[in-house]
Amino acid sequence: MNRTSIYLESDTLKALKLLAAASGTSVADKIREAVDMMLAAQVGTVDWHGEIEAILARAQARPLPDLSDEQIVETVRAARQTRRSTTRA
Repeated sequence: MNRTSIYLESDTLKALKLLAAASGTSVADKIREAVDMMLAAQVGTVDWHGEIEAILARAQARPLPDLSDEQIVETVRAARQTRRSTTRA
């Protein structure tokens, strides 16, 4: 199981806490239950295999830029530096 964070409106969180307390479970259990129910409802309506195949086909069809190894390394370094400066600000 992986940890994640979500943002809820105050009223939603209050209702969720009451529901969890009334059923003797935790808020996290109620959230997992809701997500599982939503995913179960979606599984039959979405062609996940087809979606993944389409994404792969688009990625494979995209032309690769003609860059040297040094240019790739420098591009990655610049992107990391930009990311660091925006997250620290």
